[in-house]
Amino acid sequence: MVARRPASLAVTVAALLVAVAGLAVVSASRASARPIEENFSITVAGTFGDQTFTPANATVGVNQSNQIEQQVLQISVVDRNDPNTYLYFDFSSRAGSRQNLAVGYYGHAQRYPFMQPGRPGISISPLGFCHTQTGNFEIRDIRFDGPAITRIWITYQRFCNLVQPADIEPAFGEIRLGYPVTAYDTSPRVVRWPDGTEVGRASSNVPIQLRRTAASAVDVTSVSVTGRHAGDFPIRHNGCAGPLSSEGCLIWVGFAPRGPGPRHASLRVATTAGTTNTSLDGAGALGRSEWIVDVDHEDPSRPDEHLELPYSFSWGLPLELGSQAFAEDGIVWDAFFDLAGNETFSEGRYAYNPDGTGLQMRLARGNAGCELDRATIDIADLAFTGPDQRLALLDLVMDVHCRANYGDTVRGRIRFQDRDDQTAPGQVAGVSAVRDGGSVTLRWTNPAAADLAGVIVRWYPGRIAPGAPDAGTAVYFRTGNTARFAAPRTSPIAVSIWTYDRTGNVGSPVGLQVEPAAAGTA
Repeated sequence: MVARRPASLAVTVAALLVAVAGLAVVSASRASARPIEENFSITVAGTFGDQTFTPANATVGVNQSNQIEQQVLQISVVDRNDPNTYLYFDFSSRAGSRQNLAVGYYGHAQRYPFMQPGRPGISISPLGFCHTQTGNFEIRDIRFDGPAITRIWITYQRFCNLVQPADIEPAFGEIRLGYPVTAYDTSPRVVRWPDGTEVGRASSNVPIQLRRTAASAVDVTSVSVTGRHAGDFPIRHNGCAGPLSSEGCLIWVGFAPRGPGPRHASLRVATTAGTTNTSLDGAGALGRSEWIVDVDHEDPSRPDEHLELPYSFSWGLPLELGSQAFAEDGIVWDAFFDLAGNETFSEGRYAYNPDGTGLQMRLARGNAGCELDRATIDIADLAFTGPDQRLALLDLVMDVHCRANYGDTVRGRIRFQDRDDQTAPGQVAGVSAVRDGGSVTLRWTNPAAADLAGVIVRWYPGRIAPGAPDAGTAVYFRTGNTARFAAPRTSPIAVSIWTYDRTGNVGSPVGLQVEPAAAGTA
């Protein structure tokens, strides 16, 4: 069973994946005993609808381009029943790194092939009309046969433009290629909801597909969500019970955070052929995001208004800021702030100047724009994050006079992830690791933070530790100081440990490598 296709994907196929000229292209299927295309699952969720591609309904093509400066994996998937429905994916190691793709987290990705040095590449098409694409992805597992990738497991989050809320249009999902066929398949095995979701509101519902992939009968015996934040990931609909068919069934899982900061749980599906757990990760938005507006009408026939708009979002760069809010009656408020020349915003006061110098501003309520007469804004809190300097925190007060008919004065406060506590807890200390056969035991000392809300422990196989609180295999999400978990007996693993507080602030990770036990030891 496949989720209904979004109309935006129904476009004419122009071409299959074409390797970039001048690159060394390796077809993984030619170099491996088991072609990477033999078994796969590709999922897409988010703004553009929900899709699940498997060998039951699609075909896939894979090329890897071993460039001098970076390695690129290109994946094409085409619907068997409708060749006009297809997707292309590009994932690149960091530009200029001269490194191949490896297990790890690739944050601050840019549209491939237009990356800046040190930035990984991501591109998905035709998934919206994106002038630019940004995002992140993680490689949870990768195997090679000589130079060819024979198995890979990727989760991804891709954003359109990041100019304003209507353009961000997140798409997120998972790609698994080259894994052996089992009695039944669960797709995806990991769901990472993008960005922070306002506490008390809901993000996208994501379909998780189960399908029988062997001749033997498989019955679903139970479906549940487990873990510390199980209540944040409600099962919206469970279409999987009893005998499992080759066409499959869907379980829809939502994300509605009950608090700020990282949230984690697992979807546990028990069957007569074994149990699978789908990792569920999201984050509650930090602080308060709101518009509070007072409108003083100079027209004596119109009463003044006090509005507390229930949903808002702000965005921007140091050069320009924007914000949008939705009133209960559905009317949208928009505000845009810019400075003349190449000036950048910081905390302080700015005054509108009609001669084009100083603050430039636009304010609209639905279809009604404000013809500015005078305006000032006071920015109390302002912060940006990441190499692109995206807005991370804002507290702005505006006082605007609109000259139209009698005229109106609009006074308001715009907040985005604004909070009193902006200090993350300190790192854990004294970390120790003990290998005991196929298990690892970690111990640490927590920081002296009265508002400590939790410690996050995640790991990857190999020697590169997870680089984000929602990346890697999660083994601990509590407030204690000990974690024990299963890990490969004969190979190293890399661990990251984060702390976070009740406000949702996440501290810097502590990373460590845990080598396999020496031969002859327990």
